[in-house]
Amino acid sequence: MRAMSSMSVALILCACGSSLKAEGEFEDDTGTDVSLDIAPDGDDPSPDPGEDGTPDTVAPDTGVDTALDTGVDTAVDTHETIDLVEEEPPCDPAAWFTFAATDAPRAIPDDSDVGITSSIVVTGCPIAAGDIEVVLGITHTFRGDLTVKLTTPAHDTILLHDGSGGSEDNIRTTYPTMTAPAQSICHIVPSAAAGTWTLAVIDDMPSDSGTLDSWTLRLKERQDYCPVTYYSSADHFPVPIPDDSVMGMESTIGVPVHGSISSVAVLVDITHEYMGDVFIYLESPDGADVTLYDRSGGWDEDLSALFPMDMAPVESLSAYTGRDMYGTWTLHVADLETALGGSLDGWRLYVE
Repeated sequence: MRAMSSMSVALILCACGSSLKAEGEFEDDTGTDVSLDIAPDGDDPSPDPGEDGTPDTVAPDTGVDTALDTGVDTAVDTHETIDLVEEEPPCDPAAWFTFAATDAPRAIPDDSDVGITSSIVVTGCPIAAGDIEVVLGITHTFRGDLTVKLTTPAHDTILLHDGSGGSEDNIRTTYPTMTAPAQSICHIVPSAAAGTWTLAVIDDMPSDSGTLDSWTLRLKERQDYCPVTYYSSADHFPVPIPDDSVMGMESTIGVPVHGSISSVAVLVDITHEYMGDVFIYLESPDGADVTLYDRSGGWDEDLSALFPMDMAPVESLSAYTGRDMYGTWTLHVADLETALGGSLDGWRLYVE
């Protein structure tokens, strides 16, 4: 009985040992004891040290850095920076940039109020147009039939040619250096250079016809032709010019700064049916008068000119050199004959 009892206890212990080993260990085919670390969710799944305190699964230390080596140095070098973006060189403000129309020659429709338009797209330099030249070539047997307009990308429009020349043939010129435009080109300076510039040519009379042969736009950033600093009148335009009156009308501009005058220019815009009637002079704050225009236009209509750039004044504006610019400047306009009338549409005073 004592022997059977001992054997029973041994069998029970063996069974319990097998049960405990099944919970955490199993023997593989090689007889190696492999422990499974089954951690509950959220616990650290790292290998559990065995009885000897050494983790069951330890990667051998080969002395080689096992971090992924991509062959690329990811360190940021703050001492050497390579700029791969090639910057555009600045525009030369003194250089002329030339753009030619590619849609000419074109026939000009005869006796049409619509005419034709030709466009030039300006890109790059200059950023802003300080000076503008238009080289124009038109073949026509009666240029008095023609109206030519230039429109900027900012939609400002001026007249280059307005029926002058009568029965003379053709237009071959450069505005404003060879021929003063019908409206001063300084009206559109400065104007955005980039974008689409448009030339319109209209022949609104019958019989004679012609062709727009070519036109070229020349732009420069620096203002050499048109002065830079100007002052405008606060009057409400247009102001009627009294017909057949020696007194005429006057308009004023105030210059708020003191300074010795080095140059003066005057831009005048007048609508009139007969410029041969019109007399214009400028009066400085200290009472000095300079005659700008004295009935020289004959049957020409209207006047838009920058004195002395577009048109030479009757008397030189250099008479103001050295005087103080500060104070009220007055433009006097008179219509000295009867019948035909007009108005002052605006004026600017350039003084430096």
